[in-house]
Amino acid sequence: MSPRKTMLLTAAAAMLWSTRAFSAILATDANAISGFHGTQDFSTSISGLSMKGEVDYAVYAPGKFKLTFGAGSDPSSDQRYVYAYQLHNTGGTSDRDLGFLSVGFDASGPGGSNPLNLGMLLVGDHGDDPSSSSLIPTSGPPYNSATWNFSTVIPDGHYSEILLFTSAFPPEFYDSSVQGGGLSKQSRLPSPVPEPGTALAACGMIGALLVRRRKSK
Repeated sequence: MSPRKTMLLTAAAAMLWSTRAFSAILATDANAISGFHGTQDFSTSISGLSMKGEVDYAVYAPGKFKLTFGAGSDPSSDQRYVYAYQLHNTGGTSDRDLGFLSVGFDASGPGGSNPLNLGMLLVGDHGDDPSSSSLIPTSGPPYNSATWNFSTVIPDGHYSEILLFTSAFPPEFYDSSVQGGGLSKQSRLPSPVPEPGTALAACGMIGALLVRRRKSK
């Protein structure tokens, strides 16, 4: 084999390895918070129609995201928690293609009002790109969810781009959904919630106000 052919094959193999490495890295990433990386199934079947999909997910403590994806990859400049998701179509050709991912927030607390930098990981090309991303409601906090729409749907065997937002608050699991071809499935993915100290402080403030009202009466 000629040196040129060897170089071309080596480059092609490296590109293929890179794509495969990033296509499932979130679920097993040791740099993510323990208990908050893995895969959630979003498959469903209704009236003979089926949708088969998974979401790989990982949540990174401040400063940890760059350990996997490189310096400068963190949209919050290493200051916040990074929430990362990747939608994977695991169905066959007869199943619905995937076109929508929504990660729900606890909109009643600060976790729902304080995400930012919604978008995609733009370090390399890791999968199919969404046509749009948004926080719902779009008018401002408190937000109900982060959503990504794919005008070109994700076909059988394909992954989405790595989808991101950051938050000042740590994760819990909250209701989320995937849609494709008129079908929808709800399950739970990591989402930011108020820190216990924040919630306790809020309760303390409410209690103090009630005591003051009673005394004034």
